[in-house]
This record gives sequence, C-alpha cells and structure tokens, in this order.
Amino acid sequence: MPFADLTRCPGVSCLDLQLAIAGEFGRADAVATHGLLDDHARALFDVADSRPDVQAKALLAVMTGDMRFRARSHGEPRDLLLPSVLQTRRGHPLTLAIVARELATRAGIRAGVYSSRTRWFIGLRTDEQLLLLLLDTGLIEGSGRPAQVIGHCHHELAYCTLTGLGRSLADHGQLQAARRASRLKLALPIADDLRAEVQRELDALTPPEPQP
Repeated sequence: MPFADLTRCPGVSCLDLQLAIAGEFGRADAVATHGLLDDHARALFDVADSRPDVQAKALLAVMTGDMRFRARSHGEPRDLLLPSVLQTRRGHPLTLAIVARELATRAGIRAGVYSSRTRWFIGLRTDEQLLLLLLDTGLIEGSGRPAQVIGHCHHELAYCTLTGLGRSLADHGQLQAARRASRLKLALPIADDLRAEVQRELDALTPPEPQP
C-alpha cells in the first residue's frame, strides 16, 4: 500500500510505515524483512521475563554481536531504509533503534525509541526505571541519563526517517527523490508549523523557473 494511504489506516504499525517508506524508494521486501526480524528476535525470547538490565545486555549482544550492526550517521540514503539496513548491517542510529525495537517487541520486551538533542536510543522501561541503550556506541545508560529524552510514536519516527532521508538524498545530488521524501511527510498527521517547515524544504529543493 502506498505510504500516503497507509498513514490513514487505523492500527498501522511502526514497521508498516518504515516498509512503506522503503517501498516508495524501491527498497522494500516485506516478506524478507519480517523473516529476518523474526529470526534474530529468537535470541531474546529467553530474557523476555528478565530485569530490564538483563534485557538491555541481551539486546545489545544481538545488535552489536550476533548481527554486527554498525552505525553510520553520515552514510548513504539506504542507511535510513529499514530493509536495506537489515541486509547491509549498516544504518543510521535512528534506523538501528527502530530495528532494535522491532526485535524486542517480537520477544515480548517493552521497548520504545527515544532521542535526546543529539542521539537516538532504544529504551527499555518498567514502572520504575528507563534504561537507554545507545546503539551507535554500544553503551547502556542508566535511569536519568542523559538528562532529557523523549519517546516517539510511529508517526514521529516516520517523519524523522523521511527528514533524514531527504537530507541524505539532497547531499547525494538526488533532488527529485529528496523532494519526494519531503512530500511524503505531508501525508502524516503533523502540526501546521511542521507543514510550513516542509513547504520551505520543498521550496529550497525546487529549481528556479528558467528565465525567458
């Protein structure tokens, strides 16, 4: 289903939106993606009922050990497309956090994607504690560090993915694809100030009209 249509479907998941984004840029294989996530999540089944610190260590071991993911904050556009990241094991920290959340969820572990001003985290929460896993350095941060983090819903993660993707495409000279990434953000339920920001992005990416 096209991304714009999927954003209006009730009950749409984070993975659904990420696969739709990848499909808009020709890099989606839903069956293979689900299969890889299912396969790698099995290593976490034994810790589903464990303490968050045990779950965090197991998830870190899967991501940086078994799967050998590596973060690339300034890589290629495909580093923000989840199916490609699963294949190459290289990805933007945002996409790695989304992958980690999908693995944890499949194993019955409560997890979400969080961010500070400069970093992306996978967060494992109980009623008393939030453990933050920093996948680009392999660091587990305890409760309260860093000082301020926010959790993100699936629509916000799609918006952030498209923003990073648009910037990377523009940096690689793919302006038409970058405009497409920006236009897709307008299909999301975003506030008016963000819509205005997206329009400014599109204006900046649109070449001037040729002079007569």
